[in-house]
Amino acid sequence: MDKIPHFRSVSKCIRQVFLIALIGLMPALAFAQSRWVQDSQAQFKIRVPKNYMTNRMVEGSDIVHAFVSPDQNVAIRIRAIPLGNNAGATVEQLIPVFEQNIIKGCQRLVKQNHLLNSLSGVLCGYKWTYNNIPVGVAAFYTIQNNNFFIIWSLIPENIFQQRTSESDAIINTLYEFSGL
Repeated sequence: MDKIPHFRSVSKCIRQVFLIALIGLMPALAFAQSRWVQDSQAQFKIRVPKNYMTNRMVEGSDIVHAFVSPDQNVAIRIRAIPLGNNAGATVEQLIPVFEQNIIKGCQRLVKQNHLLNSLSGVLCGYKWTYNNIPVGVAAFYTIQNNNFFIIWSLIPENIFQQRTSESDAIINTLYEFSGL
């Protein structure tokens, strides 16, 4: 009889360790359920969860990819803007164009130089209202292969802290723009 209570406590401990290990593996399992999205015209490759909706649009000469979580609370977009005759433009000159035309009315909170998978650029954080919903926006700007790229995420402000790691994990898989 003395062994039965001990067995129960060991069994409970093993279940708890198993549960903790399973919770720790959930992000890795979710990432394993992903696919590569590649655009040879825009020259990028990114890994996106399989359950995310994906969309590719062409707006004028811009190529825009949108990736949206099933609950529509995390959106990641990649916009490739060919520089053409503006090949001498800098990221610093182009950021205000994006702010004034795409995320009009935003409030910039942060701006800093940033390295994303060996791509040098500028990272900005914003508050913005999208479809009457206050959102947090993180945008990485870079110029590669004569294209101005904006890689940005939108997450509702009230869940921004909880969902940022999800968008970061996707954005951090962005592959080099050359050599595809």
